[in-house]
Amino acid sequence: MTHVMPCCVILRHEDAEWYLSVYFLDKHPRMLGEFKNNRATV
Repeated sequence: MTHVMPCCVILRHEDAEWYLSVYFLDKHPRMLGEFKNNRATV
């Protein structure tokens, strides 16, 4: 990700993760699905 939102730095880890998941769900639904699958397998 080359253009990360500056506000993410202020957020707590949980909030930042939630924000990113919502952002990706809105922009790239397939990417979010693959991201969750990858995290589940790790």
